[in-house]
Amino acid sequence: MNTSISDILEFTNTGKGQLYYYFDSKKAIGLAVIQSLLEEWRIDLFEQILSTDLPAEQSIEQMIDWFFAFHQKAVIHYGCPVGNLIAELALADEQFREPLNSFMKEWQELVKKQVLALDGNQLTEEEAAQEASHIIGSLQGIALLLKLSQNINEASQSIVFLKKELKLKQKPK
Repeated sequence: MNTSISDILEFTNTGKGQLYYYFDSKKAIGLAVIQSLLEEWRIDLFEQILSTDLPAEQSIEQMIDWFFAFHQKAVIHYGCPVGNLIAELALADEQFREPLNSFMKEWQELVKKQVLALDGNQLTEEEAAQEASHIIGSLQGIALLLKLSQNINEASQSIVFLKKELKLKQKPK
């Protein structure tokens, strides 16, 4: 983490005493940021999309649309917040890596369940797990390329291609 305490204080317009009242270290701030983001995504993505009674095709499509809509709203495209945290912090400290790894495993498991529930599915558990990893990896790749290009239209085309590959019907909203 190259961000200094001074950077955090300046950005948040917070005094040092106030900051240390809530957090005992920069690492504690990092862990709180990770937990907050992952909890938000668990609610918005896991609970409201992937763990509902929607048909599997709709669930996967809504996940893709939710992910794209998150990026579509942005003026500047910084990439996927979860992907960025993984890229920046996963190797920095086991306490950062563990919740990120746990989150990704949970996401892959939920997508795998949806893949197995697709009409006409004849995949094994292992093949469905690979397909889930492919879908999530594709979304992360789209977000990474969007961060580089800053072109939402290119990302939209990639989303359409992903949906065609998965044989989903609608375009991103």
